Amino acid sequence: MHTYLVLRLRKKCTRNFLVLLVLILLVSAYVLDTSQPGLAVSTYDLLVDQKYSDVFLLVNANGYITPPGPFIIRQNETVVVKLLVGNLSLPISELLNTNETDLYVIDNQTSIFLPWEKIENLTLATDIRLDLGIKSYSPYPPVFITLLEPGHWLVNFQSPYLFNVTIDLYILPVDPVVEIHNNGWGTCKIYIKIYGANTFINTISISVDPRSSRTIKINGTGQPVVVNSEVLWGPIVFSIEDGKLIMNLQSYIVPILTLETLITAIVMFTVCRKKQDTRKVRRK
Repeated sequence: MHTYLVLRLRKKCTRNFLVLLVLILLVSAYVLDTSQPGLAVSTYDLLVDQKYSDVFLLVNANGYITPPGPFIIRQNETVVVKLLVGNLSLPISELLNTNETDLYVIDNQTSIFLPWEKIENLTLATDIRLDLGIKSYSPYPPVFITLLEPGHWLVNFQSPYLFNVTIDLYILPVDPVVEIHNNGWGTCKIYIKIYGANTFINTISISVDPRSSRTIKINGTGQPVVVNSEVLWGPIVFSIEDGKLIMNLQSYIVPILTLETLITAIVMFTVCRKKQDTRKVRRK
């Protein structure tokens, strides 16, 4: 003797739930794919520090200068155009004043190694100037400063009818040392981008065991920047943001949609079912 349980659902109720399920899945997939939401799980103690004693300063100068006139610069007089960076004075061009020249083009590259203490308190907006080498003209402040990437700035100096000079400025650590202290419970994987001169970028990754530290020395010049930090816990990967452990829900879009489908199905079978009918069938 066999017992059969027949589960009957109301058609209209089932159809409404199926439509609702489709809408839920579409909205969830769209939100997870576009907004990349994260779920804060807990705090996490990870410290990344860098140390260096010297920096590399690279200056690429381009632009022009119009002679101010014979009453300011004498015939056949040479003026030296300098970039003032804090207490440093870097020559970027030498101009010989002649009557035949109406426009002086600047195209020069200058570099120097110096101790970090020389520019430790440097503020580009107030501590960088362009000196035209003309006694009656004070050094000019920049018109605008744009940070292109870590350790790389675009600085512009200009004055109507006199000059327009753009400086491609790099200030990069020399042989920086990166120290990583993982004081948490999970294995951390750190991704570091090293920004060098002339748009050179290198990426490295470092794994650090729980409750341990690692030190890595980067040979050459470059600004190391941590672009991503992860904690591995079995198949689950958490990211670390501002000292918090974040679960990226976008990475688990399939399990989330499956769970939503399961929950909706359970609710549908509970709400839409008719009175259960138990039949006993006797086999001959």
